[in-house]
Amino acid sequence: MPIRVSTFSEEEAFQPDISSWLEEGDKLLKEGRFEEAEKCFLKVKEINPQSPAVYNGLGFVAYQKKDFKEAVKSFKKALQFNPAYSQAWNNLGASYLALSHFSEAKSAFAKAVGLNPNLQDALENLGWIVDNFFANSFKLPTLSVCLIMKNEEQNLPRLLSSVAEYGEEVVAVDTGSTDRSVEIARLHGAKVYFYRWNDDFSAAKNEALRHARGEWILALDADEEMNAEDLKKLKLILACSNYQAFMLPIKSPLDPEEKNHMLNYLVRVFKNRPEIRYRGRVHETVESSLLELGEKICKLHHLFISHHGYKEPGKTGWKVFSRNRDLLLKAAEEEPDNVNTLAYLGRTYLSQGHWEEAKEYLEKVLALSTGFNFSVLSARLDLAWIALQEDNLEEAFSQLTLLRQKEPHFPDGYYLLGLTYHKKGEYAEALAAFEQVFQVDYRKSGSPMFFFRVSLGDLYQKMGECYLLLGNPEKAKECLQKVEELSGDSASSLNNLGVAAMRLGEREKAENYFRKALTLDPAHPDARSNLFRFLLEAGRTKEAKRCLEEMKEFLQES
Repeated sequence: MPIRVSTFSEEEAFQPDISSWLEEGDKLLKEGRFEEAEKCFLKVKEINPQSPAVYNGLGFVAYQKKDFKEAVKSFKKALQFNPAYSQAWNNLGASYLALSHFSEAKSAFAKAVGLNPNLQDALENLGWIVDNFFANSFKLPTLSVCLIMKNEEQNLPRLLSSVAEYGEEVVAVDTGSTDRSVEIARLHGAKVYFYRWNDDFSAAKNEALRHARGEWILALDADEEMNAEDLKKLKLILACSNYQAFMLPIKSPLDPEEKNHMLNYLVRVFKNRPEIRYRGRVHETVESSLLELGEKICKLHHLFISHHGYKEPGKTGWKVFSRNRDLLLKAAEEEPDNVNTLAYLGRTYLSQGHWEEAKEYLEKVLALSTGFNFSVLSARLDLAWIALQEDNLEEAFSQLTLLRQKEPHFPDGYYLLGLTYHKKGEYAEALAAFEQVFQVDYRKSGSPMFFFRVSLGDLYQKMGECYLLLGNPEKAKECLQKVEELSGDSASSLNNLGVAAMRLGEREKAENYFRKALTLDPAHPDARSNLFRFLLEAGRTKEAKRCLEEMKEFLQES
């Protein structure tokens, strides 16, 4: 049964006379050096006998020594000084379970989950004890899965199968299907209603909410699905929490091979209350109605919705662009100063390469905004991207600096910053920025969307180039091999792999990389010149001469 080593509170962290001992105690616990850890906690106890972290640490030691009664006493003491200490509640539950006090254990795990729905150990423990001892008595809330659909016969079976076990009802509102969508939805047990499409996604989705009878709503799109095990965990959270709404991460593959993903957070789970309704013709959300009600929203990090709609953007890109543009223009006429609508308009035009129109709307967002929000973040990021394409590096740096000041944990900003430094020829700075893409904890960011501007293949390609230019061929090779994995065969990455292999003394591999690059792109100038130099240095003059002649032929053709 997992128990949790807990870091101490912020208040204790600013007490220099105890913080170093607490840090050392936690470190020793993680290393399994329990007697040494106990000595650290006892020293802190002498200084501050009311430290919750001390008693959590001592309880952890007692648990490992199988002195479960003493562990219970210590964890209870921790909770006496901090009743909101979710890790201590989880650990108390594990100690009760070890003593076969099942009801007390269940209550403690439920308390931990209610305080911190992202505490995965507590959620796993609660699920285990419910399954094994309280399957017939632990009441899970009812859940209505709500969606709108139009010609979704290809997607519906996947979605409806994924929610069949834990969705008490499925409410599907059809807005004009001409395929088998209605038939398929009914075959899967969905309640189907009809709504005349009126260019308003919120209106259609609110129609679905109107028919829902569950205690909670799970709002999904037809091209999405949710893992059954995650749904089960979600219902455990709903049973324990006082929150009225939850943001879930939505993972969207951006290519058919699912090598690049966008991650965005949206409120998709909320109490079935008539006051909670969607707003916005397009890019509709319930967040504004929740905020008006004064409700706090919990952001979950470990239960995912999978979205399949962006895997093949070429098939639907122009259609979606045209539809969204028209709806957003209508919305902008109705609310000309709505910065969210303007930001979406800017991004919509940008997605189709209409830079001037995009800039017009994005600059309006910055002019109208008084604070920092996602619309401002998105506008600055998009304006930086446009500036980068136009070789206006000063403007790109300016936008990204302002963005990073407000959002230091936003990975996409570091990716564009790295591209800007790379274009300027400052490779050490570029590499440092690229590495931050992986190092920042995006969960600490206030942005609801991540990795929508990041191409992993390009990121590793640029990192490989930086490592090569900075004299680290080993790291360059690691990055460029990642490019092969992510992007398939790329002449540029194969050429760079050849250069890295040369610098590592792997001459046979280097030649193979250069030749493979030229098979893919016979006119690739760098691969051709590198192969020529390689052959010349190897004393293979006839082959070098032929390589040079081929280079001239391609130059003449071009």
